Amino acid sequence: MLIDFCERNGLIVTNTWFKKPKRRIYTWKAPGDWRRHQLDYILVKHRFRNSVKDVKNLPGADIDSDHNLLVAKFRTRLKKIIRFQKCRPRWDLEKLYAQRQSVQETLEEKLGAIEGESGNAEVQWNNIKECMLDTISDLLGKFEKIARKPWVTQEMMSKMEEGRKWKNVNNEEGRRKYRRLRNELKRATDWAKKECLEQSGFISQQGEWILLFFIMFRPALEPRQPPVHWVWRAGSLRVVAVTVFRKAIEPEEKECEKSLEVVSAQ
Repeated sequence: MLIDFCERNGLIVTNTWFKKPKRRIYTWKAPGDWRRHQLDYILVKHRFRNSVKDVKNLPGADIDSDHNLLVAKFRTRLKKIIRFQKCRPRWDLEKLYAQRQSVQETLEEKLGAIEGESGNAEVQWNNIKECMLDTISDLLGKFEKIARKPWVTQEMMSKMEEGRKWKNVNNEEGRRKYRRLRNELKRATDWAKKECLEQSGFISQQGEWILLFFIMFRPALEPRQPPVHWVWRAGSLRVVAVTVFRKAIEPEEKECEKSLEVVSAQ
């Protein structure tokens, strides 16, 4: 019966896991000490089976019983379960300053319509709460989520939300749609980021990304080897040292140094 109970509930008998001498195994002895049996057990969930380090009995323990004291040694570290809660929608209260008069008039009209209704305190409170929420929802609306990056649009954020939903779908269709949305989002963000930087003046219209990189990060690259470009041809990996960038960035560096000298002189 004990074995069936353990199978149904996912339990293990820890007494039988460790090789011990017989004096450390038995938990009960018959009167007269003519027979000894293992009658007491420690059961744990199958999930925590690796946490049990040792199980044995203490026959010399001073207890008022014909059973021996059974002890187990555990060593476990429980994982902290983080439960994500949905953020409550926030109302756009900044619009309240501009529409204060209309909100006040609408609330007075709705509260006056339910003023004569009967009911207990809870019913009346629910009616007042419903009137206030409806008024705020119609006139103010909810606070829209603002992207941290200037090139992120609302369309990109909607694709992000849709991609998160399909990522949790564990089948072929879910994985296919998630990959498609991920690729579309990556192309859109790369293009939007490039346009934003071009408009801001960080890079020229020709898109000289590599030149900009070496102008900005050359001091960090000085102690290292010249930049190396890896080219794959005909199944073999060839290493081509690209030193042309050194000559290409010299005019730009001189212009930067001149501008810095002018600024420092001022």
